[in-house]
Order: sequence, then structure tokens, then C-alpha cells
Amino acid sequence: METQTGIPLVLELQFINTRTCRPIGDLFVEIWHANASGVYSVVANIDNRNSLSTLQGNEEGSGERTMIGRIIDESWLRGVQQTGANRVVRFKTIMPGWYLGDSGNGTLASSFPANHSVQASHVGQTFFDSNLLDHVAAIHPYKSNPQWRNKNDEDAVLTQESNTSEPMVQYMMMGNGIEEGLLGWIVIGIGPEVNVRRAASWYGTWGRMWRKMWY
Repeated sequence: METQTGIPLVLELQFINTRTCRPIGDLFVEIWHANASGVYSVVANIDNRNSLSTLQGNEEGSGERTMIGRIIDESWLRGVQQTGANRVVRFKTIMPGWYLGDSGNGTLASSFPANHSVQASHVGQTFFDSNLLDHVAAIHPYKSNPQWRNKNDEDAVLTQESNTSEPMVQYMMMGNGIEEGLLGWIVIGIGPEVNVRRAASWYGTWGRMWRKMWY
């Protein structure tokens, strides 16, 4: 969660091998998503509300340095966990915000410990119920996000994944209202032998973009 404010979310993920139908152990799982204002760390992109034009400084050339300092070298709302004995990972984060054309969902990747390259066995998204997202959008600080939010039935990725799986995160409130936090969980089937090239990597104190496709 770091310095980002929003509705607390505890997200539990379990990955199933689609060949064996068994939970996968010793799996590194990485998640990342936008903050309540629709901004990602690490990656600077015009769709991410963090282009050179939106971060220009007062002095000539200062905009690029500001972009690198504020975005590429920050890592909030990104994390990595390894599945344990119960084959589950748990992340403490906040409900994702949305950028232009997004519906307010999170992105994740998984890879095995032996894989030290920029490859991942799975890159996908988690999705939340439309009613929940509507309630989130009406709560501070999400309601201050000026960007257009797509509805779930307008999300092409969700439509595609719904044809072959159940991509929705199940959830329950941890208090008397959404503002007090949510517990979410989902089981995801993957083919561990698949290699997907990552868009960016984080090396503890600095980050590197590999391609401009996934945030």
C-alpha cells in the first residue's frame, strides 16, 4: 500500500496447473495496478496519465528527470509473493483505480523460482463485480478520478476471458461498509510451461521497461 490511499483490499490468489488440475507450489506471483487516481508506478505512458507532457517542469529538460524520478523509480502498488505450503499468496493492497478506457481491475504475472529471466508463465488480469466498482467509484479518493471508466461489459479482455473461465474475484466486506476494507479471493488456471515476456522489471532500487504493452 505504501503511500497510496484507497479502500483496503486483502487479495488471496491460488494458481492451478491446467494439465494436472493441482495447485502450484513454489510459484512467484507478482501484482500491479493503478492507484485511486489511475496512475501506475514504474511505467510512464500517456495512457497512464504520466507522459512527458503531463510531467513537464518549469525549467527546460526538468520534465524528463521528473518523470524518471517519480514514476520509473517508484514501486507502489506492486508486489511479489511466493506460494507457500497452502499454495496461496496473499497481498495487502487497495482497490485499483482506473485510467482512460480501463474498468478498474488489477494485473498479475506468475513465474517459477528457477526462471530468473524476464519471462513469466502467465500474465493476466483480475476483475471485480460491476456493482462493487460502481460503489468504489463513488467513494473518496476514487470519486476524484476525472478519467472515463469503462463498464465491465465494455471491457474486451473481460469479455474474452469470460468465454473460458470465471475471471471475477469473489469478495466480502471486512467491516460494516466497503470503506472499511474487502477480502477478495480467486483461483486461476495457468499453463506453467508457457513463457510470456514481461513489460518491466524492478531491481530493488531501480526499474527497467522491456516493452510497452502491459503496465
